[in-house]
Amino acid sequence: MTMPDTKSNREKFGKPKSNRGSGAFPQMRAVALLVMSARLIFDIAHAPFSGKKTGERTLMLKILKKIKRKDFLFLFDAGFYSFFSCLVHERKWT
Repeated sequence: MTMPDTKSNREKFGKPKSNRGSGAFPQMRAVALLVMSARLIFDIAHAPFSGKKTGERTLMLKILKKIKRKDFLFLFDAGFYSFFSCLVHERKWT
């Protein structure tokens, strides 16, 4: 997501780099876990768009580690590390 170009957003999220300098707006990466039956956002994690520990996998694990319930059915997008996240849950709850 692009963010408004404010001083606090530039400091927290930074602007993307390119071969022509930097981008016009700070960018943020966000990952959300949705409850599809209720059409609600269960949790969301965000970080700067680039840098260490800001990828989708890291943000997804941040959300999943907070979940304590065992009676949820998780469905993941095919490109969203679904096997890895199932393995994390299986190890966490056994």
